[in-house]
Amino acid sequence: MSKDNNLKTKFLFYYQSALAIGSVLLFFTFVDVYFFTIAKLPPPVVFISIFIAAGVLLLIFTRFASLKYIPSELIIWCAGYLGISLFSFMLVLCFYAEYSFAKDSFQEVRTRILSESFLIITYLIFAKSRQIQNLTRLAICLAVLLAVFNNIREVSDPLAFQGLNTSGRAAGYYVNPNRTGCVLILGMIFGVGILPKKLRIFFSLLVIFGTFLTFSRGAILGWFIVMAIFIQSSVISRKQVLFWVLGIITIILVIGPILSNLDLNELQRSGFIKVDIKNITGRLEWFQNPLANREDSGDSRLEVVITAWNMFVEHPILGNGIASTKNLNNLGISTHNMYLLFITEHGILGIFILPLLVYAVTWHSRGESKHIALGFSAFILLWGLFSHNIVEERYILMSFSLMAAMNVTSRLEQKSQQGDKL
Repeated sequence: MSKDNNLKTKFLFYYQSALAIGSVLLFFTFVDVYFFTIAKLPPPVVFISIFIAAGVLLLIFTRFASLKYIPSELIIWCAGYLGISLFSFMLVLCFYAEYSFAKDSFQEVRTRILSESFLIITYLIFAKSRQIQNLTRLAICLAVLLAVFNNIREVSDPLAFQGLNTSGRAAGYYVNPNRTGCVLILGMIFGVGILPKKLRIFFSLLVIFGTFLTFSRGAILGWFIVMAIFIQSSVISRKQVLFWVLGIITIILVIGPILSNLDLNELQRSGFIKVDIKNITGRLEWFQNPLANREDSGDSRLEVVITAWNMFVEHPILGNGIASTKNLNNLGISTHNMYLLFITEHGILGIFILPLLVYAVTWHSRGESKHIALGFSAFILLWGLFSHNIVEERYILMSFSLMAAMNVTSRLEQKSQQGDKL
């Protein structure tokens, strides 16, 4: 009988490990969307459905025992978010049915339900086992290396990824450079601590190199914030950071004058640079003087922010209804800001939706998870100012799931250690 139990335990471990690593390699790398876009894979919803079904099988195999490990804070958040979404949908049906966004509201409700299902299932896949969480983090490190490699590849050959990215900035499989930047920072948050201490600073510098190729301002700022947290908490050695910083400053002092004399337009005309540098030069000017220089991305974001804010001011209590921010400038562009989206659609209380989700997955973290939770919280709350897709992008949802699983495991381990002492 004990032999049968041992075989069952091994099977569940390998099954859960395969799901965890597979989810990272499929969803965190964004290959499900990219290869669907170039017509080489079925729609992403097919793979999401397969993983949800596989997660349900995991529940059955464990006789639903893993359900007790789902933190009550996460369940409450999911129930509240679903309730707000359904209430807002009813608001649209009753008062905004004639508006153009009404036809998108039902699809938005479906998207949110699917996102919550994905969040819970991936949590169950990552839950309980520290070994599986560590394997997942190692897989995330591989995804980061792939993303950096793809960014370098795209800079050298803009058509390497079917020319889907027209921004002139590196993006790889993610197509959107800002999305790539977010993935790299999340990858550093969860991946750096699993590596030997000697490799952590190198991994972090590799991440910022890949992030600079995306020219994502939010991701670059996020890297510095997370690095400050990790250095303060000794996740990354201060001595190593000092050594590398001095080395990088020396390199900049040597090659800086050479680079400053380069004419990017001339290099593009000569064929040495193949990417479209218009967006890049605009962002470089913005970095040099954010107040004086304006570039297309910033101007377009300001336009939709003003539009969304005016909508919020008109209906500050109940909001304008779910999906009302889907098309703010008649070009299919939304708020670029998670907080603004929620208060515009759901009223002033919507500003708490994202912070409460962060709280639900990081509450009372222990040990190493506490440092990761601090970096994760700081970055996600910052990223909410730059993106309105946080609660539906699968690589971010997986990050929430992994954070919640690591959080619960850290608390269980602490209780176990206290019990042993007694």
